[in-house]
Parts: sequence; structure tokens; C-alpha cells
Amino acid sequence: MRFVKENNDRKIYGIMQKLKTDIFDKKLSDDRLKELSVKFAQNANFLTIEDNDQLIGYIAFYSNDPIKYTAYISMIVVRNEFQRMGYGRMLLQKACQIAREERMNSIRLHADKRNNDAIDFYRVNGFIMCDEKNGRFELKKDLLGG
Repeated sequence: MRFVKENNDRKIYGIMQKLKTDIFDKKLSDDRLKELSVKFAQNANFLTIEDNDQLIGYIAFYSNDPIKYTAYISMIVVRNEFQRMGYGRMLLQKACQIAREERMNSIRLHADKRNNDAIDFYRVNGFIMCDEKNGRFELKKDLLGG
């Protein structure tokens, strides 16, 4: 098992295309994926997790807030057939580790309130709900406590 950091927008787009059917939001267009891949390449940490050279999933997160010192997870995707096997947890742990190294004090994300599996996953991994707007929950995790 290994993590790979990617910062080439074409490669990121290809990865996102490969796992498109595993994304909760089935309405994401190819144009939106292209837009996100450029944004991720320029400003975010984009990590894949692979096992035996097979792409399992990815996480895209920002840890560049010098005012609030809060990292933000934009997307986390694990292939459906590999969910509930610890890969998502490993991606979250790696993102938290990198965010801590980049001096972030907390990490937050938004989850569609209909995505009960994701919300349960985040709670089990130490995130707490702190807000609800527009059909989405905001969840946050303190990074200072370890």
C-alpha cells in the first residue's frame, strides 16, 4: 500500500475520471471535474492510495489557510468495492498528518446530509458536526490533540 502525491492537472483529471462512478455526487460533469483538477493541481494536496499498483481512492484537501490555520477536505473518494476496508481511514489520517506538518490546527469538510455512510465514517474518525446549511453538514476535527 502506498500514497502518491499528484500535482499534474491532467493526471488528476484522469484519476478522477477513473473513479467517477464512485463519487457520491453523480451530477458532477466532466467539465466540473476538469475545473476541479486544475484547482487541485494549483492549490491543494492531492493524494492517491494504491495497493499492488491498483488505484483504490484519493483525497484532495487544502492546508494553506495562514489566518485560521484550518485545513479543508474538498473530496475523498474510495472505490465502492474497497470501502469499509480501512483505505478511507488511511487517507484521512495521511491528510491530517500533512495538515499538522503544514501547521494547521483543525481540518473541516462538508458532507451532503443524505450521505449517511460518509457522515458516520467522519464521526467514527473523530469529526464533529458544527453547522448545517443548504442540505450539507459541516464537520470539523481538532488536529492539536493528536
